[in-house]
Amino acid sequence: MTDHPQPRRPRTVLVTGVGGRLGSRVAAELAGRDGVRVLGTDPLSGGRRPAGLPAAVEFCGSPVAAEAVVRVLESAAVDTVVHTAVYSRPKEVGGRTVMKDRNVLDAMQLFGACARTPSVSRMVVRSSSAVYGYGPRNPGRFTETMRPPHPPAHGFSKDSVEIEQYARAAARRREDLELTILRFAPLIGRDVDTELTRYFRLRLAPTALGRDPRIQLLHAEDAVRATAEAVFAAATGTFNIAGDGVLGGHQALRLAGRTPLSLPGPVLSAAGSMLRTAGLQDFSAEELRWLSYGVVLDTARAREVLGFTARWDTRRAFTDYLRAHGRGRSAADPGPTVGSGAGR
Repeated sequence: MTDHPQPRRPRTVLVTGVGGRLGSRVAAELAGRDGVRVLGTDPLSGGRRPAGLPAAVEFCGSPVAAEAVVRVLESAAVDTVVHTAVYSRPKEVGGRTVMKDRNVLDAMQLFGACARTPSVSRMVVRSSSAVYGYGPRNPGRFTETMRPPHPPAHGFSKDSVEIEQYARAAARRREDLELTILRFAPLIGRDVDTELTRYFRLRLAPTALGRDPRIQLLHAEDAVRATAEAVFAAATGTFNIAGDGVLGGHQALRLAGRTPLSLPGPVLSAAGSMLRTAGLQDFSAEELRWLSYGVVLDTARAREVLGFTARWDTRRAFTDYLRAHGRGRSAADPGPTVGSGAGR
């Protein structure tokens, strides 16, 4: 067993995106730790405290400009910043252009402010497996150091790449500024609402003819736990975070009790446009490629260096979602377990 160094002891943590499920739960988890003061911001709140945010979390409004963020950081002597304010659905923020601003420009301002504030010693940044892109030349599993053969060119995937670039640029400006990047597999869970979960609500689910994507998931509870643990861990760097195991796309549809509708590539794109028009699904071009190829992460580094192992494997995370919504053929599946290593 690998020995891990003594954990950090942060005093004041700022969490962005506390109006979202992940940010709110991460803030609540950190606020429950002894001796930790937790502040929260949210760019979509309009300055109003998000409903359901725990009273122990001090809400600081919606600062976006670097100068405003610096004032918050300096006035509270923040030592750790956790960035969860990342958006993948254009409709939830007012369109693709606004989403790009919220994801990339806000992150640039935040990380620049962190680099300018001496009290900030660590940044923990939510990222995504989407940075690896989707395509036929993808390896069986991506490690954190692999160069993607199909680099993202647009959409949320490209946003995620740029967010990481700005975070690393800020860390290079200060040798004492530690950076941890968490590349999450697609989230799933009882109350997760994403294009992925909406896809599994479709009675006839379009799939790419002749292809069966390899799906790896991360339960929302494990996403919260990984983020919180990264705040206290001595280790830093980039980590793939995912549940063990892989589901085939058609296998997942069978578990959900849905019927796959195999379509040639051009027809699949047309079906995606029809679903967007009907308001049933908002799949982008990159998400349609994910439906064709999927992506699988090697999580050995997270386990060995960060000391994190997901409690929910991919299949159990998926069936937990199905059970919560009264769907699927595996409603009796048990809850979380430490995975056997099939998805590492």
